Formats: sequence, C-alpha cells, structure tokens
Amino acid sequence: MKRIRMKGIVSLLLIGCILLSGCSKSRTPETGVPAAKSGEEITSDGENYIASLTPANDFYGYINAKDIMQMELGVNQERISTLGLIGEETDEQVEAIIKEIADSKEKFPKGSNEQMIHDMYWLTYKALSDKQSNEVSDTAFVEEIIDKINAVEDKEDLLNLWHDLAKEYGLSTFLFANVDSNLYDTSEKVISFDFYPLADMAEIKDSDIKGVSYRDNFESYLKLCDITSDEAKDRATDVIYLYYDLAGCADPLILSGDKKYYEMYHLYSKEECEKNLKNLSYEQLLYSVGYDGKLPDKIAISDPGLFWEIDRLVDDDHIQEWKDIALIHLLNGNSYLLPGKYTFTGLEGISPEKRTIRIISQYFQTEISDIYAEKYFTEKDKEVITKMCNDMVEEYRVLIKDADWLSEEGKKYLTDKLDNMTFFIGCGEKREDRPEEADLIRDTLLQTMYSVSAYQTNKSFDELFQKNVYNGFDDMSPITVNACYLPSENSIVITAAIINKRVFDPDADYAWNLGAIGSIIGHEISHAFDSNGVLFDAHGNYSPDAMPKADMEAFKQKQETAIEYYNTFTVLGSHVDGKLTLAENFADISGVQCVLSIAGDKDSRKIALESYAHTWCALISDTAAKTLLETDVHAPSNVRVNAVVACFDDFYEIYGVKEGDPMYIEPEKRVRRW
Repeated sequence: MKRIRMKGIVSLLLIGCILLSGCSKSRTPETGVPAAKSGEEITSDGENYIASLTPANDFYGYINAKDIMQMELGVNQERISTLGLIGEETDEQVEAIIKEIADSKEKFPKGSNEQMIHDMYWLTYKALSDKQSNEVSDTAFVEEIIDKINAVEDKEDLLNLWHDLAKEYGLSTFLFANVDSNLYDTSEKVISFDFYPLADMAEIKDSDIKGVSYRDNFESYLKLCDITSDEAKDRATDVIYLYYDLAGCADPLILSGDKKYYEMYHLYSKEECEKNLKNLSYEQLLYSVGYDGKLPDKIAISDPGLFWEIDRLVDDDHIQEWKDIALIHLLNGNSYLLPGKYTFTGLEGISPEKRTIRIISQYFQTEISDIYAEKYFTEKDKEVITKMCNDMVEEYRVLIKDADWLSEEGKKYLTDKLDNMTFFIGCGEKREDRPEEADLIRDTLLQTMYSVSAYQTNKSFDELFQKNVYNGFDDMSPITVNACYLPSENSIVITAAIINKRVFDPDADYAWNLGAIGSIIGHEISHAFDSNGVLFDAHGNYSPDAMPKADMEAFKQKQETAIEYYNTFTVLGSHVDGKLTLAENFADISGVQCVLSIAGDKDSRKIALESYAHTWCALISDTAAKTLLETDVHAPSNVRVNAVVACFDDFYEIYGVKEGDPMYIEPEKRVRRW
C-alpha cells in the first residue's frame, strides 16, 4: 500500500469498485475476473481471486470484493455504493408516500402536510399530462407580466418593476436578495445581496465565442416576445455588452470559483452603502428587491465591485437592457411550465407521473419529511444515535486534550466548540397545519409556483428583525441521505434517511454501528476543526483570527504531511489529489481514530474496522472514476478505506499486518489528525 501498490491489488479497482468501461452492464475487471451479474454465482476464478485477498494485501477488497462482484451497473448508471443504495431505497419510500397520499380519498385538514401534497400532486400531474388545459390562462398570466416589463420607461418605473416582480411573483432579475444569518454574529439576520446573471460571466469576460453563444441564447428568448429577429439580435447584443461591463468590475477570484463562501461575505452599514451608491438611495436599493419594511442598519454583499457597478448602470441610458434581462429571466425560469408560445423546452422521455413525483419530492421536502420520519425513524434510533454523538464528543474532548501540538489556548478554543455543538438528529419538530399556505395553490401550476415563491420571499423579509432560531433541517432535508457539519451554526445534521439498516441498526452490536454510522458522525465532527471549520467560533460566528497563530501553523504542517501521504496513492494510473481531498481525508482519519478509541476490546475494534470498510463499498465506471479524481473532494472509496486503516496501530495488531505487506505503512509515515 505505501502507494498501495495499486496495480493488481487494485484489481477490483478499488476505487470503491471494480472499474468498468463506459456504462456497459458488465466487463472484465483489470484482474481478468468477470463481474458476476446480480443473483448469479461467482465463478471459480472469481472465488479464487476473492480468496487471495487478505487484510495484509488489500483490506478494502478483503471486506468488499464478494459484494462488489455481485453488483452490476445498469444502462446509463455509473456508480453503485452503500450510500447510493440507501438513496435508491429512500427514493422508493418517498415515492410510495406521495402515491399513497395522492390516491387517498380522505378529506385532509386544510394546510396539513397531506393536503398540500395531495392537492399539489394532482395540480402538477394535470399540468404535465394535459398542458393545453392551462394554455389560455397561463398565456394571459405571462403576458400580463410581459406587459408590466414593456411599460417601463424610466429608472423610477424600473425600480417599481423590480419591486413588484419580487413581491408579487418572487421573481428576481440579475440582482436578488434573501435573509440569512449574519456571518459575524449569527444571533441576528441580515439581507444578503447576490447575483443571478443567467450566464457565466467568467466565460463572457474571457471568450468572445462564449459571448456570442450567450447572445444567441438571449436572442431566442426575446424572439418569443414577438420581437423581430433583427431587433432581438441587437437587443441581446446590448445585454451582452452590459454583461461585459459588469464582468470587468467583478472579483476575478469569485468568477473563477477560487473564493470560499465566507471570503465573499462583506457587511456594509447603511452609511457605507449611501457613500458608495451613486444612482440609487439605500431605501431604493432595498425596495428594488421587494423589501418594504423598516430599514436595516446593515446588509451583506457577495461582490462589492460588481454591486456598485450595477448601481452605476441603473440609469435611463440602460433601461432597455434591464427590461430585456427581466424578460429573459421570466422565460428562463420554470420554462417547462410556460405556455407553448413562450417556451421551447420539452419533457420528452419523462412520464408525467415520474416528473410529478420529482417536483413534489423537491418542493415539499418538509411536508414529506414529517411523514417519512414518522414511518421510518424511531425513538430507539434517536436514542442510540444520540448516545453515539455524546460518546464521540467526549472522545474528541480527550483527543484535543492529548494533542501535544496544540497550545492550551488552542485546546480551549476547540473544546468550547465541542461544548456548544448542536446535533440535529433524524427530523425536526412536526410542521403545524398552515391553512394560509393552502391558499397559495392557484388554478395552474405555473401560477402556483410564482405564488409560493412570492410568499417565501415576503415571509423571509417579514422575519428580518425576529430572533434567529436555527433549524439544521432547513439546510439539509431529513429525506436526504447525508450528514453534514454547518460551521456558521456549529451544528451537525444527521438525517433520518441516512439512519438506515445498511449503516445503522439500533439492535446491532454497538461496535458495528460505530464503524458505520459512527465513523460518519466522527467525520462530521472533525469538520468543526478543519481549515474551514476552525475559522468559526463556538457560536458559528466567523472569527478567522480566534485560533492562535502558532496552532494554525502547527496544523498546516500536519496538513502538508497528509497531502504528501495521499498524493502517493494512484487509481487508473492517476494520483489522488491530496490537496483537493485534504479536509475529507482528515475527517475520515479523525472519525476512525475516534471510533477505535470508543470501540473497546480487540474484537470490537475489529468489528468497527470492518463495518467502516463496508460503508464505502462501491462499484463505479472507469470514466466516472477518472472524472471524480479531478473534481471530487473525497478520495476514491478504496483509498478512503485502505489509506485510513493503515494509519492505525490497531489495524496491524488485529490483522497481523507486517513490514513487507502491501498494506504496511512505516510508523513514522502514518498520518494522524490528533
């Protein structure tokens, strides 16, 4: 393993899988051992190969080879994994919940989860299966908005238009705003301004060809509004020129995607805004995004240079460009629901029923989550997971205390984060019936979409000055198969969907649960102390200088060691990118370190290591694997197992791995986070 000698032993290409070419249904792996189809017996050659795998030459393969050999990628499927299988199961469960409610003849209470899902299902199904039934009504609806846009003659009209689009339809055009926690003081909320230009401004800035491509796309939208081809082309060209101006003032690191989200957070006081604004007043600025309330004393802006340039260009000389941008946004959003006159988007290949279920699953996650959790998430699940979280926190407390590279001040800072860490487990409080939300359902799906969007926009603005009460499930739905650490809230979300028998069983051996779901929880806790998480204090406030500089330097040295270690692993002839995967690699190592410390005796630690390895069992096509090596912040599945377990003395003790074995790593090269 040292480089894990990933040729041969990698055979199952332990990228978490036998690597297959393209999306073919089965293909001979690198070793020459055929992958068995589902339900088939493994051939004698396959049995011999599996028998040759040991913890000493390939721990990942030793644990997972038999399961991988039974897997089969379907047509157009590039990956099968333990968590992916949980996702498929969850999707089926959610679909069954939606269908059961949709087919029910029961009279549900107005504004209840069931009533909202039931009525929206049939409204959506009708819209997708018989689009002509709403053609007249929706055409009149869209034309009413277009008439409002076309009626704009000057700056005052433009500001009124933007205000009305946001307030009445929840529609933003280029500049939009939402209410978020103040990154520097999460006890309060602020209005945050961002941009949605419907074009990649970095591409426009760097490539005339891309600019022409976007121009042609915009021209197509404008022609749908009964604008002649020549005029539409000229007007689309003017829009692109305006985009050129804006791109030239934008932060190039934001355009390139090289800035973290907290580096794009800039608070400006009311006085500072008034000093920088040239064409708009502070009140007009907030009014333009649909806000009518008491003026806040500050706002947040993601890219100040771009923001001030927008202000400069909101003048009578650029009215037509802003009107055309509004038209383009209108026809681009919800395009598949627009009446025929205003769309060239189809839904070929997707049945109305499947599309309906997708839409309901996406837009009604809160309502579905309540029902899902009641059906699949038990009090015993919560009790065992809660105990595990508490055990993990206590073990991290020990790890921090014993970290000789940390100062006492640094230890206190990290321990304070542990003391204030919040866990959101399974699902939140059940949603109360809200009759007023039932009234948002209008005659057609298109009109309902705008009704709901406007309601959400206005509701968030109305709550601007209310106490900031955080719910982790607002960031990650309980029906999402995942867990995450949220640095700006110092909280961890463990969804009901991931608390699944493949990685958790409340009646199973505790060590088995520790190795599976426990390692995931430990992984997420570790993110509180990685290079991003450590910049946020115990209350989630962005405090980049709170950690002692000497401790940050010591951590950087550990990071360099980890980067070098992971750079030695290769998959398909390409090296793992240790820098790209750094935070996730450290989180994997930390999670397993924590698990092994809690598990107890040798037998329990063995169980934990093996359940950890099986959690990352996966089959992936070689094309997908190569792409992920360049883009995924997680290491390939086999590396997530082999590179991690080889860092711990327990692994060598339990399995008798010794120097000269492919899995052996010299003690001085074994990476630890703590």
